[in-house]
Amino acid sequence: EQKKEIENNIQKQITEAASSIDEDIFTFVLEDNKVFLCVLNVREGKILGKNFHSINLENTIFDDIIEDTIMSYYSKYPIPKNIIFEDSMAHLEKNIGYIFEAICTHKVSLFFPKIKSRRREILEMGLLNLKKDIENFYNKKSIVEKGLSDLYTKLNLKRFPFKIECFDISNISGKDAVASMSVSVEGKKAKKLYRKFKITCKDTPDDFAMMREVIERRYSKLPLEEFPDVILIDGGLGQINAVGEILEGIGKGGISELLSIAKKEEEIYKYTENTAYIFSKSDEALKILQRVRDEAHRFGVTYHRLLRNKRVISSQLDSIPGIGPKRKETLLKTFGSVKQIQNATLEELEKVIPKQLALKIKEMI
Repeated sequence: EQKKEIENNIQKQITEAASSIDEDIFTFVLEDNKVFLCVLNVREGKILGKNFHSINLENTIFDDIIEDTIMSYYSKYPIPKNIIFEDSMAHLEKNIGYIFEAICTHKVSLFFPKIKSRRREILEMGLLNLKKDIENFYNKKSIVEKGLSDLYTKLNLKRFPFKIECFDISNISGKDAVASMSVSVEGKKAKKLYRKFKITCKDTPDDFAMMREVIERRYSKLPLEEFPDVILIDGGLGQINAVGEILEGIGKGGISELLSIAKKEEEIYKYTENTAYIFSKSDEALKILQRVRDEAHRFGVTYHRLLRNKRVISSQLDSIPGIGPKRKETLLKTFGSVKQIQNATLEELEKVIPKQLALKIKEMI
């Protein structure tokens, strides 16, 4: 609502102006070793976007924070004809001008409005937007930090839950069984650390055997310093006890805290304890665990669907008369995957197999 209100107010300021307006409202503030940056993009008389960034200045070296921030931003985003800055930066006009001469082919006009005008009013709205974004940044951060702290104290954990790894088994009728691992670092998704596992143990819906395979594959050779603070399992007492035994069996018990979250009532269990911990549904501590659990499930379902589609398309190839093991192998070698075969044009297929077979593939898959 706040964003809409701001956008509406700015829009009122520019409706009477020419529709050829091509400008950015560039606002930022330096606070607690951070630069907060909010840039509003006005194109053809309309607000087309807003970019908010927080840049951590710890352990970084800047020649000039203001100039380097501007340079860094416009190395990634389009440079408009006009850029509006706060009037307090007017003394840097020449230096900022040099930046745009160096990185831009067209002329860029800089404005530092002081007196009441269309640009001054837009700038003030941009500053209000920046203020709101900073408030939201700190509110969100402090809420997550409190949630992590509550997990640590209420569950009496030995390790603070900075890094949580959560596992999910995605298995429908025992086919294409996969497991996925999502990761939360300081309460936020860490997608680069996610892992997926194609289950190899057996093609039957035996969750315990699958979980054993995944836990052993993940932790049996993992260096101790890379272990997460918390291993989270989707399930209740049965699941957490099973995983605890698996970890102990490979000599890795007690390194990470072991927790589980039971879907029905969203109860939290801690390994070696039989009584569940109950958090309010609005409690950020519970939400942190729910988010990482839901991410593991989403990531697993996506991978499961990919494997299932590959299998379905592959079996469809098998059902086409004239496509034997050799031709199937040739197709896969040529196109790389069943998905690429599915997406290939008739002409591309005809280079590898006879026209009649190519037509059948296009008809059937």
